[in-house]
Amino acid sequence: MLIPRPETELLVETALRLAPDARRILDCATGSGAVAIAVARERREALVVASDVSPDALAVARANVARHAPDVALVRADLLSAWCDGAFDLVVTNPPYVAEPDLAGLMPEVRDFEPRLALAAGPDGLDVLRVLLETAARVLRPGGWLVSEIGMGQGDALRARTARRAAWEPPVVLRDGAGIERIAGIRRTTQEERAWTRS
Repeated sequence: MLIPRPETELLVETALRLAPDARRILDCATGSGAVAIAVARERREALVVASDVSPDALAVARANVARHAPDVALVRADLLSAWCDGAFDLVVTNPPYVAEPDLAGLMPEVRDFEPRLALAAGPDGLDVLRVLLETAARVLRPGGWLVSEIGMGQGDALRARTARRAAWEPPVVLRDGAGIERIAGIRRTTQEERAWTRS
């Protein structure tokens, strides 16, 4: 099944707008494959790769990709660990970002049917985003973008963390239709040195 949410559409639109020249694109933590499919259909000249750590998620993505965007490559990988330096122009992701204490308050159709692995990300919901901020600069070329969906109230934490990392420019944060900060775009600095290794 492939049912894109409004937030997914905003994520894709923002990624394509911020990185109009991206030709090597990774959809990290692809889940159903919706983001990779939408990106591939808009950027037919690009190499689009979709990855996920879950074999079950990849099985769903494989069926959707076969039907909607058969050129998308599927890879089992734990976030960005499988990729070499400078592999991508754009990394787009809808990672887990729900704080553990907030799981019980989710809508039943999400809480009761979505895999916990796809939702929960530690006590504050930032566990996965922290890893992405620490590792994405390595796999992005200079000037490349990390574009991520984020949870309610996480924009300030993201700004604070990127401000402490020489690898990143200040993030662009967009609000969804409800006025909630929902999408963050972070650009890797164009400096050629290995800026991500600096504190």
